[in-house]
Amino acid sequence: MGQFLPWLLDAARETGYPVAELANWRNHHHGPMANHVHGVICHHTAGPDPYPGAKNDFPSISVIRNGRAGLAGPLAQYGLGWNGTVYIVSAGLSYHAGSGSWKGVSGNQYFIGIEAEDKGDGDWTDEQLDCYPRLVASICQHLKAGPEWVCGHKEYAPRRKIDPAGINMDQMRRTIGYYLSEPNKLRRSGVIGIKPPPVIGEDVAVQSIPISGQGLLPVICPVGGGAITAAAWISATIAEGTGHLRCFAQSDEGGVHDWEWHLESKNGHCPRRWGPLRDGVTQVIIHYNLTGRGVIGIETKPR
Repeated sequence: MGQFLPWLLDAARETGYPVAELANWRNHHHGPMANHVHGVICHHTAGPDPYPGAKNDFPSISVIRNGRAGLAGPLAQYGLGWNGTVYIVSAGLSYHAGSGSWKGVSGNQYFIGIEAEDKGDGDWTDEQLDCYPRLVASICQHLKAGPEWVCGHKEYAPRRKIDPAGINMDQMRRTIGYYLSEPNKLRRSGVIGIKPPPVIGEDVAVQSIPISGQGLLPVICPVGGGAITAAAWISATIAEGTGHLRCFAQSDEGGVHDWEWHLESKNGHCPRRWGPLRDGVTQVIIHYNLTGRGVIGIETKPR
């Protein structure tokens, strides 16, 4: 009969990195997975390296979700963005493996696929290198599989694939094995590879992010506790047109709280809307839909 994998969301959240759910991911698939899913295949997208003005940290998102000429999407269950955001693409069968085998097992229905954003030169971000093995280890926990059931596409199909380029899969499996043996270490702690913005004014740092059209903005922003940020605020304004924003702030202790803003610019003026982030917040996902241009402000006060 096969099975679907709604727990993929739980596995992603257990890494401690931001998680973004693509629309209808539970029902977007090519059918069920096998009754026994053996393991994970690691890929890279062959997409772009990080570049200024990117609307999100996973530019290949449309291809992975919708497919390409001659191959319908979804093309993986997960995507992994430059800043460590985990994208949930599909809870069912995805076309990511093709011909090949690992430990005598062949077929998309037996392996979960992760497509990480990289152009194929092995120039990974710190967040990706930290999140990738954590995500795979979390999946293996749910599958009750050992690290030996994790392979690179280059190992599954060595004559035709090189991904994930620059990642030593033996080392990856050792790291996954460590997290499986020390599950309390699986969830990340602290901030990986995030440089604080310049401090201005009364020890408050402001980072401004221009936005336009429709999109999703993931932000890693631990607040309070042992974090380097003592307090933080999210703000938004628009220079023209109208807009709607919804923010989801995830806290280790208090679950998720969210709020919505409706913005309207009149004669080039729009009052700034803002909201504080509670202590314990680790990440924020901002969904926006604008008819014009706007700015998201992330204001932080260091400890």
